[in-house]
Amino acid sequence: MADYIMGLLKDVMELAVANASILTKARIGFTHLTEIVIEAECNQTPRNSA
Repeated sequence: MADYIMGLLKDVMELAVANASILTKARIGFTHLTEIVIEAECNQTPRNSA
């Protein structure tokens, strides 16, 4: 997912104004990447049995 986002942004990183559809795809990609990281972290966190 990170490679996908980097690929989207590589041609627009230094532009003052970028294509809205590219930025929308990148934003959605960041959202998915964040969800993946949070889910992975939750699955690795030991749970205390009360």
